[in-house]
Formats: sequence, C-alpha cells, structure tokens
Amino acid sequence: TSIQSTTIESVYINGCSFKNILFKTASSRPSPLDKKIVSGLWYQDVLSILGDCSVICSNNYVDGVVGPTAAQAVGGNDEVHGLAVAMGANVNSSVIMTGNVVKNVAGHLTLLISDEGIVGRGSSVIMTDNILYDAGAGEGMLYAKGTNYHKIADNIVEASATNPKLAAMRGIISTGPNCDVVNNKLIGTPIGIITRAANGNYFENEFYDVANFCFTMRLEDGETHRSTVISNNFAENDCRTFFLDETSDATTATYGDLIFQNNTVFVTGGFIAVKSATSLTIQGNVINRVNPDGTREVISFRADKTVDLVNIRDNHFLHFEDGSSTGRVATILPDAGTGL
Repeated sequence: TSIQSTTIESVYINGCSFKNILFKTASSRPSPLDKKIVSGLWYQDVLSILGDCSVICSNNYVDGVVGPTAAQAVGGNDEVHGLAVAMGANVNSSVIMTGNVVKNVAGHLTLLISDEGIVGRGSSVIMTDNILYDAGAGEGMLYAKGTNYHKIADNIVEASATNPKLAAMRGIISTGPNCDVVNNKLIGTPIGIITRAANGNYFENEFYDVANFCFTMRLEDGETHRSTVISNNFAENDCRTFFLDETSDATTATYGDLIFQNNTVFVTGGFIAVKSATSLTIQGNVINRVNPDGTREVISFRADKTVDLVNIRDNHFLHFEDGSSTGRVATILPDAGTGL
C-alpha cells in the first residue's frame, strides 16, 4: 500500500492486515520517490510541502515482507519495511505508531537493501506497544526519527537465533535532537539500541541475549551533542560491552555529558568504551563480568579524544577475578592517545 498526498491533514491507518508482500518486478511496485520499495504500508510526504499533518498507524498486523533476490536485483536505494510513515523535514507532523505487530520482514542477504520493521519520521514521533519479530536488519527493526522529539516506549523487539540475517540485525535506532527510549524489551539482537540523538534519555530498558552491545552511540559530523543519560537498564546474558561509542570520522562533532547510573549488567568484556565527553559520570551501577579472563577494559577512553571530568562512585564490580596475565580487573585505560 502506497499513499501520497499534498492536502491530507489527518490520516488514520487502523486494524489492517498485510501478509506475504513479495517483490515481483520493478514496474509492479509503488515508487513515490523512484526507489524500489517493498512495504506493507508506505506513507510519505514526498515534496515536504504539506502544512500541519498527523498520522496515526495503530493495531495493524504485518507478516511476511520479502525483497528481491539477487537474480531480481535492479540496483539503487532498495528498501524493505513492514510499516513506514516518513514525513518530510519541512512538515509540522505528528506521527503515532502504536499496537502494531510486525513479523518476518527481510531483504536479500547479498543485496544492499535497508530493512526496517517499523519506521516513523516526523517532527514529533511516538512509537509505543509494538511487537516486532525478525522484522528488519541493517537499519533496525524499529527506527524513529523526530526532528523535534520522539518517544519509543513499551515495545518488544525480538530476533530469533536461527535468522540468517541475525548478524546484521539491530533492535532500535533512535535519531533526533530530543528523545526518550523507555521500558522496551530487546531480545536476541546482536546490537540493542543505536542512538544518533544529540540529547537523549534512555532508561528502564531490558536486554536479553544481546550478544555484542546494548547501546551504541553514532554521532555524525556537525552534531552538537548535549547530554545522554543511560539509567536503570537491565542487561542479562553476557553482552560483549554494555555501551560503545563508535562514532566514526565525526571530527566536527561537539560532545556533551554522558551519565550512566543505576544499571545492572552482565558483560563478557567491558562496561563502557567512550570516545569523548565533556563530563562522564558512572554511578550506582552493578557490573558483573561473567568471563573472569576477559581482556577488554571495564572502562576505556578510545582514540585521541578527551574526557574533561570523570566521576566514578558507588559502583559494584563483581566477578572480575584476573585469571590470566591478560585479564584486567578494573582498568581505566586511555586507549590510543592523549586519553584523560
């Protein structure tokens, strides 16, 4: 289903069922931006000329959206998603996506296809009470971008261990200037939450069988990062590192404050790896290392960046026995340069 308009002020998409959406040929698919799109629902403001607009997408069911095979590839900007509402940057738009169930969304393994389960873009975006199962890879099962604000709350995002695209699966991607990502449950995704937000509060999320990173931060060039608060999260089953700053080549990004408080995590490697921050606070956390011989530093500062002020207090580091010459008990390490 593809909807595009320059006059609609309110759109309600409620209680629909989308099953077995398959790629056929390039000409058979709706392409509002001349892209190759396979989607249960694709609602987009194409030209960014609408006035005020609100879109509510609720209580829909999607099962089975499949992109082209390698033999069918036509190249260029292919996209596969279950439900997508993407409003332009110049639109004063409110996007609400709630109570949807999206399963089995997949592009082809060998093609550069951006797969997403649920996509919401607008000036204000709220995503609540959705259930996603094996619904997207590469760009996240649930992707929210609010140019002014977005909230991602009370969603369940799960990937199965047998999914052939598991290595590329991301749970939640949160991007925009102000956001709350709260009370979500992420299960089985190698990466839980990716934040590209300049100012974010993340708390009370639960992570189960997240193998690599519960959180990753990826700022972009020119971003002015003010603060990120990561609080009251629970991470079970041995993630490699709880928080990883993997911002790459963001030489003009301005870093702000990072606060980690009252989290309970189990890690095989480190707790956090930070590239830069105005101040870094680590307080009241319970950090369990399930692999005593892990070689990753508990807290590390990466590359040639600077952390101006560090506060580490009232934390509990458990089971960090050094069982070999390569183990670190509680090392704070400047990784490759000036460090602190």
